[in-house]
Amino acid sequence: MGVTVLTPAGTFRLTGVETARKELSIGSSDPDRLGRLIDAVSDLIVRTHLSFARQRYSEKLAGKGRNRLVLARTPIAVIESVKLDDSAITNFSVLDAEAGILYREGGWRWTIQTGFRDDAIAVTSPIPSVGFEQPDFTVEYSAGYLLPDDDRTGTTYSFATSDNSINDSGAKLPLLAAGDSVKVTGATNAANNKTFTVSTRTASKLVLTGGTLVTEAAGAEVKLAVRTLPYSVEQACLIAVLGLWKAQTSDPRIRRQRVGDAELEFGMDTQTGLPSDAVAILRPWKRAA
Repeated sequence: MGVTVLTPAGTFRLTGVETARKELSIGSSDPDRLGRLIDAVSDLIVRTHLSFARQRYSEKLAGKGRNRLVLARTPIAVIESVKLDDSAITNFSVLDAEAGILYREGGWRWTIQTGFRDDAIAVTSPIPSVGFEQPDFTVEYSAGYLLPDDDRTGTTYSFATSDNSINDSGAKLPLLAAGDSVKVTGATNAANNKTFTVSTRTASKLVLTGGTLVTEAAGAEVKLAVRTLPYSVEQACLIAVLGLWKAQTSDPRIRRQRVGDAELEFGMDTQTGLPSDAVAILRPWKRAA
């Protein structure tokens, strides 16, 4: 019924500048321009399809008396709290993270709205009004994918053996959730070049399980690989970026381009404004309403 962003994503780009340059064989003379094209295409895809970037949300929903409650943003990464008015609800489970479905065996109470009568008959009890339920359930959660630019490389990271954590002095760690996987590479100690599981996260600290971190050398460049965005979505973005790039830099009569083993045609879909080949790839993520 109403979705509020509590913590916005650090990036909305569905591919990175360096990836686009390498995959599409685009020169490095104007990286800012290429970045703007990526931003434009990413925004266009989100407007006509799903919101892919992971963010923290507060969503208000109405109960329909059924045992399933469907959230607007997916896939669910973590549910932080569920409340009915001001009362916490804990006896539920995530039935389908990709579809955004929360399951409660006893059902989600039908949050009826008091109806009205236009006659003179006295009403002594509320009249249920189907279709006019009150949004009395509030869910705070994180949902969406971690994007290619959520993979980070930097010298602002440090390891703390006291709590097995990675700390960022710049407080710009990606929006991870408990249970997410993080591949740590680039540290001087080979024992750190492995995949860990996130236990807790803040913007400046990741506490990890699944292994023991070893203190890195001063100034070591640490890489965090966290992306979860399906590669097919990134490929659709790359196709669209290539179409726009060619339209602005090449003979407009050129309608086809070979990318790797694929030959792509840049006919535009009239409903989305995206290349037809990109639209075909994005069909599973088409926005329903």
